[in-house]
Amino acid sequence: GFPRANFGCCRRISQRRSRLRIRWRSVPSRPPPTLPGGKRSRTPALRSPLQVGRIIVFYGTKGGVGTSLLTTNVAVALARYLPPESVCLVDLDLQFGATPMLLNLQPKMNLATLAQRFQGELDFEMLRSFLLLHPESNLRVLAAPSRPELAELVKTYLIERVLQVLKNHFAFIIVDTPNLLQDTTLAALDAADHILIVTALDLLAIRNAEIVLTMFQKLYPAERLRLVLNRSNTRFGGLTPEQVEEHLRMTIAARIPSDGQLAVTSINEGVPFVLQAPDAPISQAIFQLASLIARQPIGPSETAEATGGSLFRRLVGYLLGEE
Repeated sequence: GFPRANFGCCRRISQRRSRLRIRWRSVPSRPPPTLPGGKRSRTPALRSPLQVGRIIVFYGTKGGVGTSLLTTNVAVALARYLPPESVCLVDLDLQFGATPMLLNLQPKMNLATLAQRFQGELDFEMLRSFLLLHPESNLRVLAAPSRPELAELVKTYLIERVLQVLKNHFAFIIVDTPNLLQDTTLAALDAADHILIVTALDLLAIRNAEIVLTMFQKLYPAERLRLVLNRSNTRFGGLTPEQVEEHLRMTIAARIPSDGQLAVTSINEGVPFVLQAPDAPISQAIFQLASLIARQPIGPSETAEATGGSLFRRLVGYLLGEE
């Protein structure tokens, strides 16, 4: 069996979180994008004019489980197959953010330069100049500070304001976070519509997942929390996904298989593997996860057709707590 976890830090985190509660203003968002010729995009139901975007936070249970690579590829998949200006990726790993390297971007603007200019008020016109464009997918990116010592410039209130502004201009805000539960991370978790907890098939990652789930279940409604198993096909330790589900008493919402060669090539070349090898099993799993997030088929036509049926829609409803 698994060793049981110690949950003594829950009270301290809960007290910290109570000081970070965000009061979102209800601000009408833009209507769905219009394509050339005046036609609406193929996803007009993605956001109605009275809805705001959804914030999806990825949180890894320990370093090395592949959260940043997974998060970046999910964001690219969504941006590639949704209308332009639908998706923004925010890198909140303030000391060692890897998003620019994973996307082969060289940012001059990032959260630290934004913090240096932030005077307490922030609107989208100001924020837009700090958003990078990944041209291959139309993904917008807000990069982490370029050096670890600049992380201290980024305060919690800035993150609250950034997420609030982005929520009113993008359909999906994908947030990559460090596994350190610092105040800026907690601000993103508080703002999240869904929190995807990323773990792997090793004992330490699963033990940490148990701690995190117990903590988060005290802080957030259960329907916000989802479990993602990365490298789900590895069997080095003899653990199985079914054992993880039984131990954590939670269904795995997405299983991402391991493909070390493709992952390393993707990192070294700065090309997300969902673009580099869309037919690979790891890419197909990312498209399925992106489809769950978007509540509609995401990916190449074959993948979209495979996830377009009523069974898929019922599964989405179940995993999102709607059935």
